Formats: sequence, C-alpha cells, structure tokens
Amino acid sequence: MDTTEAKVSIAVDASSPSHDAESSTSTLQFVDSAGAIMRGNRLYHEANYNAALDYYTKAFEKEHSILDGPNTTIMWNIHNRLAAVHTKLKDYDSVHKEADEMIRLDPTNPKGFVRKGGAFFFQHKGAEALDSYSKAKALMELDSSQYETQLTRLHSYINTVGSSSNTAQ
Repeated sequence: MDTTEAKVSIAVDASSPSHDAESSTSTLQFVDSAGAIMRGNRLYHEANYNAALDYYTKAFEKEHSILDGPNTTIMWNIHNRLAAVHTKLKDYDSVHKEADEMIRLDPTNPKGFVRKGGAFFFQHKGAEALDSYSKAKALMELDSSQYETQLTRLHSYINTVGSSSNTAQ
C-alpha cells in the first residue's frame, strides 16, 4: 500500500468550530502539504498536469489549514509549482497570479520574475517579458548565463516583431 494513500485517523478537538462527525476519520491522499507536493511533482514529471494541479492545490489548502499559519518557504514552493503547471497548461493569467505571490513572499528570489517573464513571453508580450527577466537578472548573485541567454532571445524577438510590425504599416 502506498503510504500517501493510507487511511488515517485525525484527532479533532470537539470544541473546534470546524468539528463534525465526519471529520474525525477520513481517507486522505496525503498526510501533509509535503506529501501532496511530492505526489504533484511525480505527476508533473509524468506530464499529468491536471492531476499535478489538483495535488498542488491540496498542498496549498493543507498548508493554509495549519493553526500557526502557513510556512512561508513551503507556500513559496507551492506557488512556484502551481506557476510551473499553469505554464504547461498555458493558463498564463494564473502563472502571473502565482508568480506575484512568489515575489510577495520572497522579493529577493529571482524565480518569480522568471515565471512572469516566461508567461509574458508565451503571451507574445516581449517588452514585459524583457522587464521581468531583467528584474530576475538583477537579483542574480552568481551564474546569470541562463538569464543572459533569455535576454538575448528576447531582444532578438522584440527586434523581429518590431521590424515586422513596422513593415506591415
């Protein structure tokens, strides 16, 4: 039996406002947000993006149910995974939403700007993509070669689009 699909008993305080007779024992697909993230990662790598999205969403909900509040690092990771799967599903508005949360949670991490830049690029918004990738590059402390390559491609793309739109007029 897969341990992430075991039947678990949950101790519930009867005075809790969310307590009901059904909530004391339930079948869960995961024990905590980390288990849901791991299962989502496995599904993502199998290219089962809709199922991965479901598990990342469960991880998000599970993390928000913690009484002391969600762990910022875990929440950043969940938003990162949600942005990745939304990119694969070509839901770029959701990518922007998740990337904005990544940036809010950790404005010094360039990955949120990279996610936004990718979404803008796929939306054919070269200038916005360039701006996002430039912000990511500015945050990079070490190897920025990956971002340099993207910036070079974007400059080329913007020049190509700009010349084709000028000739069309």
